[in-house]
Amino acid sequence: MAAEARAQAAPRIIPVNPDGIPRVLKELPQWVAWTIEFRNDKPTKPPLRADGRGFARSDDPSTWATFDAAYAAYRIRDLGGVGFVLTPDDPFFMLDLDKCRSPETGELDEWALPIVGRFRHAHVEVSPTGTGVKIVARGRLPGPRHVRPMPGQPGAKVELFDAAKYTTLTGVRP
Repeated sequence: MAAEARAQAAPRIIPVNPDGIPRVLKELPQWVAWTIEFRNDKPTKPPLRADGRGFARSDDPSTWATFDAAYAAYRIRDLGGVGFVLTPDDPFFMLDLDKCRSPETGELDEWALPIVGRFRHAHVEVSPTGTGVKIVARGRLPGPRHVRPMPGQPGAKVELFDAAKYTTLTGVRP
């Protein structure tokens, strides 16, 4: 894909609100930065090391940083945002609801409302593109990562994971 077409295809990204990210997450040294990269002409968000030495890995703590370092890298290097790496040693799991929110109005699709409602005491925020919702909560999942497409909702899915994966965070409440 030509650079001009990629620029047009790149999603609008919501700036990170550091004050909206829970302190309990910011205290853990499990942070990365990220940027938009195109793979097979589709935008992706690969994790980057805060120290600028290449890609981070969700299974390699030596590539992670503190929140402050990841946030500084995001600001100084004009990157896409910051991300949190979930591990078996932390008490968190993640729900990622894709294609459930209007970026213009903030309105959630009907299928997402009961899911978000069940987690009203967890950390709920808008995804970097504004079209999804991320929920970080305490708990463990029974088994590995789970992905479920939402019937009748093109591109919509729910993804759950609690280890060996990173999630982008914005700190922006829905």
